[in-house]
Amino acid sequence: MKNIAILTINDNTNYGNRLQNYALSQLLSQFGNVTTILMSDHARTHERAIVKQTAKTMPRVMKARRQAVAELTRNKRFYQFTNRYVPDNIVRISKDGAIHTKKRIDRVVIGSDQVWNYLWFSPSELKLMMGSSFPAHELLSYAASFGVGHLDDGVKPLFKQCLSRIPHLSVREEAAVDMIEGLLGEKPQLVLDPTLAIDPARWAQLARRSAITPAKPYVLTYFLGTPTQEQNSYIHAYAKKHGLEVRAINDSKDASYSSGPIEFVRLFQDASYVFTDSFHACCFSVIFNKGFQVFNRNSKIKKTLNSRMETLFSELQIENTMNRLDVYPFPDYAAVNARLQQLREDSITWLKNALA
Repeated sequence: MKNIAILTINDNTNYGNRLQNYALSQLLSQFGNVTTILMSDHARTHERAIVKQTAKTMPRVMKARRQAVAELTRNKRFYQFTNRYVPDNIVRISKDGAIHTKKRIDRVVIGSDQVWNYLWFSPSELKLMMGSSFPAHELLSYAASFGVGHLDDGVKPLFKQCLSRIPHLSVREEAAVDMIEGLLGEKPQLVLDPTLAIDPARWAQLARRSAITPAKPYVLTYFLGTPTQEQNSYIHAYAKKHGLEVRAINDSKDASYSSGPIEFVRLFQDASYVFTDSFHACCFSVIFNKGFQVFNRNSKIKKTLNSRMETLFSELQIENTMNRLDVYPFPDYAAVNARLQQLREDSITWLKNALA
């Protein structure tokens, strides 16, 4: 079997990052032996993440012991998830691009997540994230994202040089399709985010291992930005009307705050309704056929962040889930699931051919 290495962002504190890494590993496992490359100089993974987060947390222990303990529990669960489900101890790339590996690598799959977000990386790091350390014939991308709506002129030559080396390119957003076509004159393939590409039964199986099992029905909120007062009132009005609690994963005072990636999945599986500004929260709402509503993230880059959601909603024909405070949307999941299954099959077929 082929030895396949995933080149992605190593963020051991981010739910979406860990779960897309797990999903892509699962997706690729049918084609070979899979590992994740550790980008050692910008990674926050395993013990390094635990040490850093603990150092930040400990001064607060006397002031807010409950929240501090929840944060430490959360960090531990992230570490355990990475160690068990997306191990990155086989291949490492150092800052100078040198590859340290315990096994022969046959193919390198770049993605998913915002692996080409030039606002996050230096030019030398960005080159590494486009596979510059590996021979061109080993490379392909799956559901890669720029994380921005357009490319500044200053970075276009670097992207053109590096992306032209990758024989098989796929991305997860229409904006990325347009950017690459503008650079290379050819369209990359638009594919599903890996969290949506694997069978939902795998997520249900993973959720059964959750250490958190909510006892009462609830509305789930997961915001990476800060909801407005109007949005909060809207959410609590829905919860009150339907006799539901409100659970907020990113609120340090909430019982859900100690959730690791597995608990995150379980919270979506059991939720009665979801409010969010997160792309991967939308994915898991769709996976578990939940009613959900998306608010613009309160940030200067909210339009860019929404581009990936707009692509997803357009593909699934559920555009009415965004930015409406006059109705609580609930998708027609009979139709959505049928479209999603076709997109899933198309994505896997593309990946199979790219790896052949």
